[in-house]
Amino acid sequence: MFKKLRIKFIIIGTIAVAVSVMALICAINVVNYVRVDKETTDIVRMLADNNGKFPEQREDMLPKVEPKETPVSPQGEDYGPLGEKGALYPVPNGTNGAFRTREFQYETRFFSAEISESGEYKYNLSQIASISEDDAADLVAKVVSGKKSIGYISEYKYYIRNIGDGNRVVVMMDCSSRFDNLRSTMLISIGVGIIGIVIMFIFLSFATKRILKPVKESEIKQKQFITDVSHELKTPLTVISTNMDVLAMDIGKNEWVTGTKEQVARMRDMVNQMVSLSRLEESEKTVTGDPFMADELLKEATEPFLAIAEYKGKDMVVETGDKLIMNTDSNLYKQLISILCDNALKYSDEEGFIRVTLDKKGRRAVLKVMNTSDLAAGKEDLKHLFDRFYRVDSARTKSQGERSGNGIGLSIAQAITVRMGGKIGVTFEEMEENRIKELFPGVKVPKSGYVYIFTVTLPLKES
Repeated sequence: MFKKLRIKFIIIGTIAVAVSVMALICAINVVNYVRVDKETTDIVRMLADNNGKFPEQREDMLPKVEPKETPVSPQGEDYGPLGEKGALYPVPNGTNGAFRTREFQYETRFFSAEISESGEYKYNLSQIASISEDDAADLVAKVVSGKKSIGYISEYKYYIRNIGDGNRVVVMMDCSSRFDNLRSTMLISIGVGIIGIVIMFIFLSFATKRILKPVKESEIKQKQFITDVSHELKTPLTVISTNMDVLAMDIGKNEWVTGTKEQVARMRDMVNQMVSLSRLEESEKTVTGDPFMADELLKEATEPFLAIAEYKGKDMVVETGDKLIMNTDSNLYKQLISILCDNALKYSDEEGFIRVTLDKKGRRAVLKVMNTSDLAAGKEDLKHLFDRFYRVDSARTKSQGERSGNGIGLSIAQAITVRMGGKIGVTFEEMEENRIKELFPGVKVPKSGYVYIFTVTLPLKES
């Protein structure tokens, strides 16, 4: 239990950190992309507004190189490097001001094309050296034939602007350096995030031992307490049982003596089960043993239950597949089968049906114990069915006779399955004709009722 709790703690903690880190990385890269996209949009719009070239530079509007002073545009405080509306150039409204330095226009690589109403193209490649006129013509033709007036093609940001009289201007800006920066930032942030997640995983792997140490100590003390109390209860139970035998010899048959002996026997059985459960849960190591034929041992373990089922008027069938070999504890395997078969017989309806199957699925054996029942279970019942002393409410109301269990058997079955390196689960279905024919072939099953299916997967011997 402690090992599973520690693993779960590490996994959940690592996932939480990973999700937080990845969300932060995504946010950083999205904001960075939006910033670059807005900047390139402002630039191509400004260039298109100026017919495919930078606005004429005015010396009095350029920033002066003076320390601790912020250049202010003659247009007012809302313009300039810190303003909201414009740059240090007399550009038309709506360009949002892309210029920041004196060298900005020389750092920006772009080309433009003017398209006349008659379809004539006039290219301007003076601001770019990495593309030929033929390649530029191909790119312009593609963007002009599209439906969008602004967007990206390859690593170029384009903008198409109508300049009147059916004429248009197309500006295409080379954004490769900006995209390289975006990719570098993304790769660096992802790399740093992965390193951070790995560091957190290593930290949690060491820290959980100290964090969960009190939990482990408490669990050990609890198991030791159960074992000690169970041993202490055996002596008074034996004394009570012996006294009842002596009393019965003196006064003869008596319903009070008989009832007391039955309760003593029931309590002794519960104590033995508690001791068995506690011992099974003491170790988390998977048990091993000599190889044995699982299908043959299944037939051997279910043989007594076939006789009991026939005596009680119930129909029980045992089916096995090919020869299956396990190298676990054969006694635990037989005990697991006995618990599940006893549970199926105890909680099946009158004249009910029980089917036990053993098949191979990959490298694992699949043991299924199915039974019809008149007891309904809810989703919450299935979640707690393997808890100690838990029983379905409807079973408690019908606890007379053979259904008067103590609620520990399925907990022991689960503990055995875990020790054998397997898994156990249960499903609950209402009776449907097609489903019943599939689960209980060749059997006439009542139209009303329920079906419980206990499924156990166990590892097979590796060849």
